[in-house]
Amino acid sequence: MLRREKEGGVSDEVWRYDVFNDIWERMNDFPGSARSYAAAVSSNSGALIVGGQDENLNLISETYYYNASEDVWKALPDFPIEFRGAELLEYKNDFIALGGLTHRYTRIDSVRRISVSDISFLPENIPFEVYPNPANDRLVIQSNSSEPLISLRIFNMKGEIVMEKDYFNSSHSSILDITSVKVGFYILSLTGEKQSQKTKLVVIKKT
Repeated sequence: MLRREKEGGVSDEVWRYDVFNDIWERMNDFPGSARSYAAAVSSNSGALIVGGQDENLNLISETYYYNASEDVWKALPDFPIEFRGAELLEYKNDFIALGGLTHRYTRIDSVRRISVSDISFLPENIPFEVYPNPANDRLVIQSNSSEPLISLRIFNMKGEIVMEKDYFNSSHSSILDITSVKVGFYILSLTGEKQSQKTKLVVIKKT
């Protein structure tokens, strides 16, 4: 959720409400320019913001995707046209943009697909890759180097341990059963022989 200041200015702050723990959590700030009438949609995996109108009433074609599990914003290629007031729908792992208004306030009847399936949000040289995320019943933990995973902790947003495992086999790919972990937001702490890593984990409704 982006907020507008009481005095009429704008803020780039983003907040997420955790209904399971009844707390607000501040996320990474929105990196784009201030805007109104943007097309926006959110899902369990993240959020997409496209187009809009800036403070000088100019229309915008900027497109940003937010990865919820990594708390990372990524600028996508600009939308082919500048517009405001379109509708966005989630379609599998991608999004559909419907309609909108041009500079002259004429209606747009086009339908365009915005793909986020192949976007990588992983920083370089991280010790472990975790997927799927959001997850429901299991996690795959893949070592990105010769270093195996030694221990794992899952913390809730209150800092309490909800799952821990201190022994993994010598394989560089491990599968973790998380069917006992309730739906919500967590911090996944991974420890190898020389490196450690913390990753935000989202657990969704069990299938």
